[in-house]
Parts: sequence; structure tokens; C-alpha cells
Amino acid sequence: MSEIEGLGVYFAQAYSSYERGRNENFNGLLREFIPKGSSLKEQNHNLLEDYTKAINPQKSCLT
Repeated sequence: MSEIEGLGVYFAQAYSSYERGRNENFNGLLREFIPKGSSLKEQNHNLLEDYTKAINPQKSCLT
């Protein structure tokens, strides 16, 4: 990634969830569909896509 010009790379500290707010928020929303303790590896790829679409619905144009 560092070879791509203009791309900034950021590494959060381990065990510092406050540095990864967006990531932690998405994980919380995803856990509404998949209980904590369940493995994501056991989930069907298409089902995970459906969960992602439900969490991030398409934005509608207001014009």
C-alpha cells in the first residue's frame, strides 16, 4: 500500500478500540445478526453480503 502515491496508512494500537471507532461500530452492528462467540468463518459469503447491505443501505438521491 505504501507504494501507492497519496495513500496514507494508519495503524491503531493493539487493544485500543477507541482508535478504531468506525470499525468497532460496524462490529457492533454486525453482532445484531451474528451472536458474539459465533465464528464468521461459519457464515455463508452471500449471507454476510446481505448483512452488510442491511447495515449500509444504498443512499437515495434527493434531487
